[in-house]
Amino acid sequence: MVYATALSIGEAKTGGFHGWAFRKLQSFIEYKALEKGIPVVYVDPKNTSITCPRCGYTDKANRRTQSLFRCIRCGFQHNADVVASLNLSRL
Repeated sequence: MVYATALSIGEAKTGGFHGWAFRKLQSFIEYKALEKGIPVVYVDPKNTSITCPRCGYTDKANRRTQSLFRCIRCGFQHNADVVASLNLSRL
């Protein structure tokens, strides 16, 4: 299981009750994964939504909109969140 560590989720950054809830959920997921023998790996998600999973080209211009990814080198196109997930799954 790959777990992104530097998510830009407001609750995780602001701390307080919402930050506590996010950390509690993260801890519970890790506990359950390890209980089932699934290794947990923490990774930095930097550039995962602007890097092409097909050719590996990284450029901010690949992220056309908040949700649309289109590689300016090879033309691969998909949802930006799916692209980030594909890249994270390869780490």
